[in-house]
Amino acid sequence: MDGLNAGSPVGEKHSEWSFIRQLDIFPKFEEEITLRNSISGIVSVLIAFVTFILFVTECYHYFHFDVTSEVSVDLSWRDRLRINIDFTFPSMACNQFGIDIVDSAGDQQLEVVESITKKHSSYWKQDDMNAKGCRATGYLETNKVKGEFHVAFGRKAEAIKDVDGHDTNQHVHRFSFQEIFDFNCGHVINRLSFGEDFPGVVQPLDGHSEIVSSGSGRFQYFIQIVPTRYIYSNGKEVITNQYSVTEQKIMVDPTARTFSQPGIFFKYELSPYTVTYHEKHKSFGHFITSLCAIVGGIYVVAGRLLAAAASTLHVVKEVNRDSMGKALSL
Repeated sequence: MDGLNAGSPVGEKHSEWSFIRQLDIFPKFEEEITLRNSISGIVSVLIAFVTFILFVTECYHYFHFDVTSEVSVDLSWRDRLRINIDFTFPSMACNQFGIDIVDSAGDQQLEVVESITKKHSSYWKQDDMNAKGCRATGYLETNKVKGEFHVAFGRKAEAIKDVDGHDTNQHVHRFSFQEIFDFNCGHVINRLSFGEDFPGVVQPLDGHSEIVSSGSGRFQYFIQIVPTRYIYSNGKEVITNQYSVTEQKIMVDPTARTFSQPGIFFKYELSPYTVTYHEKHKSFGHFITSLCAIVGGIYVVAGRLLAAAASTLHVVKEVNRDSMGKALSL
């Protein structure tokens, strides 16, 4: 009978299960050292809280994108440069100034009116071109090269011609000596950007203001433009620019022997490099792997710590039991 049982299918099945049991990698503890007390309960609550916080953090990073950047040589010099402006002049009338742009390629746009709208800064006087307080909004387009645009005060600018009658890269604004005392270059830059906005971009001059209490001044802004590409996670690409700026303020004294022309001058240069930003989302597989690592790691570490604590308590109990036994025997 014993021989029959040893060779029976039941015996073989039992042998197979024994082999599988030997492959068990999970730790086993003796039932007598398994504890359920308030300490382990508190630890369990803390573990659940930490797990929840890490879970929420991981979900946040999954549903939000990471942005990486790289720098390369700019090859978009054939493109046009768009300059978006929104300026307010609290002490100037709309008919007292014009906006001109010149570049190092020799192109000039004097008294731009096609893409610039000038209105009184007060809603009730928008059509009054002679009232103090003017807001100019719109855009300029020019070659993507070094250049300058300025808000020059005086009557309409005139291009300077050379001896052969050709236009040069210079022009003048005409005004009388007495008129210069009425020029007040105080201004507020509500908006200045070079191209389309993209996530995270900072326009340094937005909201910048310069107030002139009396007289006039010459304000110069030296701008370094960095061509920029922003590629969204869906593949959409924005070709634009970002910039940094330094400024210089010179008060104009018309009674001096020589003095600078009052106005606001924006002198810009373009970097030869392009910064490209890429939006990247974590893959779903990476997200699940991270969650499993969080939950599993916390559970294993906590289990080890509780097991070590339980073993320590068990040893303490055994020592106390032995001590009490010796005391009773005495």
